[in-house]
Amino acid sequence: MHELKLPVTWTTAVLATPAAADVRQWLHNHMPLLVCTSRHAPLLVLAGPAPQLVNVCSAVDAALGRQRWQRRALQWAILRAPLSLVGRYVVQTRCPADFAQLTLQIAPTALAAVTLTSAVDSARLPPEFLPPIRAALYDWALIGVSDGVPLTQLAVTLADALHHPVDSRPVSFYRATAQALRTAVTAEHLRLL
Repeated sequence: MHELKLPVTWTTAVLATPAAADVRQWLHNHMPLLVCTSRHAPLLVLAGPAPQLVNVCSAVDAALGRQRWQRRALQWAILRAPLSLVGRYVVQTRCPADFAQLTLQIAPTALAAVTLTSAVDSARLPPEFLPPIRAALYDWALIGVSDGVPLTQLAVTLADALHHPVDSRPVSFYRATAQALRTAVTAEHLRLL
């Protein structure tokens, strides 16, 4: 079981700008210890202790020019009821193609964290595909359905998965997971703590 746990005393700093990719790269090079999400969108969410976030935002502003940060207290969202999601990512316009398919069971839990457990054996899904599934889950949980409102108290089980020996890549499973979570879980499924 893998777990993502954010202290409830943390705050978030949200940056929505086309420059988010540059800021993300700078943070990766200079401050890799921060929780930093949203790799593929013009949105950057940082989570950390409030004094550290102020220092980080100031350092980014000094290095890359003034950014438009939105600092806010960390709100939490939790799932109202269990959900079953199917994610599928298929691209066949090139060779090799991309293929990934998975089923996730998401349920609320009392544990103040996001956990991922795999019920799929390694013969059905090679172990190298689990880290991108976990990364997509944690990115989604940190950004949340409403940008900057992370999710907590989630128990996620990888119930089933299909891969292709030639056409499956780790990024295929990241995209299948992200697509399933983004399209199936809406604000109506959640409530704020």
